Amino acid sequence: MTLSPRSFICVGTYEKGMIGLELTRNPTTNPQTEDDTLLYLSAPFSPQPHLGSVDTIAMCGSILATGCTDELIRLYDLGRMKEIGKCNEHSASLSAIALIERNQDKAMVSCDKSGVLYFWTSKKNGQEWNCQKGLELGHSYINELSVHPSAKMAIGLSSIDHCYHLINLQRGNIAQKVSVKRKEPLRHCLWADDGFTYILTCGKHFLLYDLRQQSDTGKEQPLIEGDLSFDVISLLFLDARTFVCGGEKGVWGIVCVKDGEGETPPSFSYHPLKTLSDRYFIQSVPHS
Repeated sequence: MTLSPRSFICVGTYEKGMIGLELTRNPTTNPQTEDDTLLYLSAPFSPQPHLGSVDTIAMCGSILATGCTDELIRLYDLGRMKEIGKCNEHSASLSAIALIERNQDKAMVSCDKSGVLYFWTSKKNGQEWNCQKGLELGHSYINELSVHPSAKMAIGLSSIDHCYHLINLQRGNIAQKVSVKRKEPLRHCLWADDGFTYILTCGKHFLLYDLRQQSDTGKEQPLIEGDLSFDVISLLFLDARTFVCGGEKGVWGIVCVKDGEGETPPSFSYHPLKTLSDRYFIQSVPHS
């Protein structure tokens, strides 16, 4: 994995603020070394704060969206380092936002804690947003979104009622609601780049799904599920059968899933990586 010469890290806080951090690499430094000066972190962007804690952030290209307990969505252009718009359709705290890019146009899905979803479109590079449709989920709400690589659908995770929703982004409706029989609340969801594979996590448990592998009843069933030794708080797919997961106190590692053959069921193996320290370094992760 390589680091682009210029990357942004956006941080929302409970103290109503949002900080845009810029991570740059010294082009004269050998990336194979472990020189502490390899990476530089600065904070060139600190926009006008919300009126409440920032609970959700989404980025797509140069566009950044933040959602807050003040029921407001703020939009920023990271290229120009300025705010470019606001969306105030919600009447409850924001719980999840996803930005979508379709050709040259932008779209957005936003969810709040009253169980309302809004679908937005923009045709001026994110500067003007129009609310196209709203949906109500009732007594539940979506706390995390992951957009399909095609930008035609998304997963919406609902921790309260232990389920996830498959959302049709083109029609603006819920295509399917799938219950997950776990005691722990669902915490994270993520699509793989192949467009068939996605993963859910709840505590130490993960469930890996493949849309090409359905049960005899036609219902969504995980291809494989398993437990790790730590609560998963972050995820990244390397490929459809390999993902990196991280937990608290610098614990992280790679999970490799092996497809089953014949009557042999799928299996997985966990490979711990070096515990993160207080030093900056680049860890190369080989994968096929």
